[in-house]
Amino acid sequence: NFLDEISNEAKEIGAVNTVISKNGKLIGYNTDYYGFKIIVERLNLQIKSQKNFICGAGGSARAVIKCLEDLGGENYLVTRNIEKARNNFSNFKNLKIISYEDLEKINYKNLIVNCTPCGMSPNIDCSVLEDNQKNQYNAGIDIIYNPEKTKFLEGFKVFQNGLLMLVGQAIKADEIWLERKIDNQIIDEIYDEIKKKIYN
Repeated sequence: NFLDEISNEAKEIGAVNTVISKNGKLIGYNTDYYGFKIIVERLNLQIKSQKNFICGAGGSARAVIKCLEDLGGENYLVTRNIEKARNNFSNFKNLKIISYEDLEKINYKNLIVNCTPCGMSPNIDCSVLEDNQKNQYNAGIDIIYNPEKTKFLEGFKVFQNGLLMLVGQAIKADEIWLERKIDNQIIDEIYDEIKKKIYN
């Protein structure tokens, strides 16, 4: 009601976190989408036609799902409340919604993303995945960034926490507001500097 235009990804995600005033119009964007995409690009992950799993049915999962959908992935939302998720995620037509029990039965898994608060400090002993299940995946991403390496991420050969997503979405907001492109090298330098300050 307050915006004149909403970007395509923000419409489908159902959330706006960045607004710009341009030519007398207020335009809304969702930069979490771009923050997650930076992680996928930095890890050099193959998403197209691959089975990707998103754990958790909150708002952050929507940005992750939209990004993976646009990259051509075969995506599964893993949740404890399937009926509720079917209602809340009905706009994602190709999304499969499954239980954690169903997850164990699926073969040829590519990426798994934790979009739940499980494992966030101070509850660091929590993980949505058992250690002996992690070798079934090519990569794991946790959108949590405190602690640096959650219990969920332990055991993956290719992994990333959520700090890069946080930095990436802030960079995208800056690009939108200032109408400029920020070089990847500068993004890496900012990320490394913040990483040092937070974790050292």
